[in-house]
Amino acid sequence: MTQAELATAAGIGRHAVGYWEGKRQVDGSAWAVKRMAAVLGPLEPAPVPSAQERLAQLAGGIPLGVSIVNRVRTITPRRPACGAKTRKGTPCTWKAEPGKGRCKLHGGRSTGAKTPEGRERIAEAQRRRWARWRADQAGPRLLGNVGVPE
Repeated sequence: MTQAELATAAGIGRHAVGYWEGKRQVDGSAWAVKRMAAVLGPLEPAPVPSAQERLAQLAGGIPLGVSIVNRVRTITPRRPACGAKTRKGTPCTWKAEPGKGRCKLHGGRSTGAKTPEGRERIAEAQRRRWARWRADQAGPRLLGNVGVPE
């Protein structure tokens, strides 16, 4: 019997049937449940699984003795700690924003500078950073063919 057929026979809405069907524990005194029970007739109680069978169901087929928590942690990528220096001088322990290196308090949600002064400060910092990178990439320059660094 489908949900729609049961709902029509009981005189209730189809969504009510779905609601009560999805509940873990059904309140037998509810009027909708009483109507559905009248249509379905007496039901056999479901067999109660043992504790080990229930654990096996919850684990999703993972053999007993294997930690479910460790199984989930290997699948789920972990967000690293922010690590920014706090006012106390200790590293921040909040989780970094996804795809970022910092938490929301230390620039992980930053959308950039808004004022002209802030934009200029960022631009100057980037110029210094790239100049330092270019110098590191060039390495020590050699004088002619002698092989002596400048």
